[in-house]
Amino acid sequence: MIYTVRNVSEIVCKIMARLPIPGSDDGTWGDILNSYLTVSHNTDGSLKPSAVTASGAADDSSVVHTAGAETVAGVKTFSSSPVVPTPTSSTQAANKSYVDSTVSVGAPDASTTTKGLVRLTGDLGGTATSPTVPGLAGKQAASGDLTAIATLAPADNDLLQRKSGAWTNRTPAQVKTDLNLTKSDVGLGNVDNTSDVNKPVSTTQQTALNAKADKTTTISAGAGLTGGGDLTANRTLAVSFGTAAGTAAQGNDGRIVGAIQASTFTAKGDLLAATAASTAARLGVGSNGQVLLADSAQSTGMKWANAPVDWINVVTAYGADPTGTTDSTTAIQNAINALPSGGSATGFVISSGGGTIYLPRGTYKVSNTLTVNNGLVRLIGDGRWSTVIKYTGTGDCIRMTVPAANTYMGGIEDMTIDGFSAGGVATGLHLGDGNQAKLDLTIQGFTATGSIGLHLDNTFAWTEQLHGIVHVNDNATNVVFNCTGTGYNSFARTALDIYVLASVGQDGVVLQNGVVLYDGSLSIRGNFSSSSTTPMSNAVLRITGQGSTSNNASTSYSRIQSCRLDIGVETVTNTYTPTTIIWGSGSNQIQACTGVLDFSTGNSPFTKAASPSTAQLVFSGTILGDRNLAGVGFGSYPGLIVGGPIGFGIGGLTPSSGNFFVGGGDFFSTTLTGNLTVTFQGVNALSTAQRKTIFIVQAASGGPYTVTWPKPGSPSLSSPAVYWPGGTAPTMSTGAGAIDKYVLETVDGSHWYGTASQNFS
Repeated sequence: MIYTVRNVSEIVCKIMARLPIPGSDDGTWGDILNSYLTVSHNTDGSLKPSAVTASGAADDSSVVHTAGAETVAGVKTFSSSPVVPTPTSSTQAANKSYVDSTVSVGAPDASTTTKGLVRLTGDLGGTATSPTVPGLAGKQAASGDLTAIATLAPADNDLLQRKSGAWTNRTPAQVKTDLNLTKSDVGLGNVDNTSDVNKPVSTTQQTALNAKADKTTTISAGAGLTGGGDLTANRTLAVSFGTAAGTAAQGNDGRIVGAIQASTFTAKGDLLAATAASTAARLGVGSNGQVLLADSAQSTGMKWANAPVDWINVVTAYGADPTGTTDSTTAIQNAINALPSGGSATGFVISSGGGTIYLPRGTYKVSNTLTVNNGLVRLIGDGRWSTVIKYTGTGDCIRMTVPAANTYMGGIEDMTIDGFSAGGVATGLHLGDGNQAKLDLTIQGFTATGSIGLHLDNTFAWTEQLHGIVHVNDNATNVVFNCTGTGYNSFARTALDIYVLASVGQDGVVLQNGVVLYDGSLSIRGNFSSSSTTPMSNAVLRITGQGSTSNNASTSYSRIQSCRLDIGVETVTNTYTPTTIIWGSGSNQIQACTGVLDFSTGNSPFTKAASPSTAQLVFSGTILGDRNLAGVGFGSYPGLIVGGPIGFGIGGLTPSSGNFFVGGGDFFSTTLTGNLTVTFQGVNALSTAQRKTIFIVQAASGGPYTVTWPKPGSPSLSSPAVYWPGGTAPTMSTGAGAIDKYVLETVDGSHWYGTASQNFS
């Protein structure tokens, strides 16, 4: 413990303090007591930290003061805390913690110029001030060897040899003796001192020599040659020319002049060859793109004939650019023109004509119409999105037709026709007038008003058995069936699957100018959508127009007849209902068809734009996605016959004429709004057993109304009659809302027999 005191007299004074002695110290008790208390108490009465006895007091010479500078003698022990202040001079003391810290941090590593710490490890030994390398203790200094060598006197050809711990001079002979070398030791075991004249040649050399000709060998000059002899000298054989038999002839020899016909070319088809008659052979000129084929069936000689080329690669043969950088219109058209015309058939065999135009993977820039009118020509690519024709012009991109009526047509497959860069009103593919064309492609981007994606158009003949799959995306009108000029309206036995992606104002499929699809199938799939809230004017299917050509009577209306008709589209809507089928003013525009009509959204029921006076839709199948075609609600769809999954149908009333049409369905219903005449229309014209069930509901007010049935006369499949028990047709129940059930049955399609169950209420 270190005590802090001011001076020795204070310590002595404190040691001498005592308590008053009873019976003495009269008059000084207060001073003595105060003096005693000051030893252990402060003036405010609190205890001092410690008290020092006289025996424990130290004089100034043995005390280390906390302040001031002083000299300390002898061994002193200091506590580690508080830390002695950092010394600043060589005479100041520091405790062990300070010293250890300073040494560990401040001592540098030893170097050639700086004293510092040396770690003795590995090969080092000794002390830091005098390190050693114990491993070198038994090694001779290199300078000793050098010194020994330096003392040797050199001589020509002498060698230095380490011997008995020292270096010495040795001659080559001495070294040979020392080493005891033989010729085998240095790889010369086969070497000897045989003279050159006595040395043998190798086997290889002897073989080569044996193949050489002997100089005495003689070359004899044959007939017509000179210059023979042995090989002791160079020999040159020369031809002996002349004009007599047995001598060689030169170019001007009379024996050969005129014997070979000179090749003269004055017209197309001349050949660089001669016939047995020594005249130039000539073939027919042929057509562009044809080649010559040898016909080995000839009994003598060979006959050459023209043979057509029926497969052309537009890139390798005509230089079309598959990168889309340069215009490929001319190259592709030249390839098409190189194919021969044809396509007419004998029976079912195509005897000649046509071929294939191949567009390899790539994009082809086309700026003008590509015309294909030479029959059975196919344009094929490497896939819808691998081969793309990018059209930059106006009008038709591709016009495909045939040279004559009743001609077979090829088609277009595995490519896309793109019109997003078209210069104005344009059409992707304009095709018609041919038979059995095949389509398998995508047409997109012909968006300018009046543009068409696929234009199927008869201009002088008819189109039959057209088949394939077509994707039409974002075209002003996607597909049009049409007839113009002197074309016929027939697209018989067409079988097309059409996939449509359409926006506002874009029709899906349009039939116009009285064209007829019959005995075939038409499938329309796709998506009709818009981001607008304005009702869209486009239609999934638009049937409009009367005939307008000399071969198509003006009274004919466009229609789909006796076909498989499937419509399955999604009509994406916001706050409006798109029109799904738009009609013209003709009757039976969809008749005797089967299939499914599915306009799926729930917000877009089946609708139609016109209400003619006669039946427009005679359909046996299913209509889905329709919230308005339920119960007796068919009054708003005059002439509509809708089939269910098993062939049931419902017939509607046509108010303007008072006719109730019994068609191809099996179940019919209507509510009277006036007197009614039952008419067979669109009914299956089959001489087989059939049955029709009809519910007729009397008006709730304004009635009662009557029903008139077809009367017996001269019935036929086209004009059937109904026969009733007793020969008299039943009278319609007159009660408001009364329901009468009628069943009509036939075994031949002409004579129908009716029964009635009346007055259900």
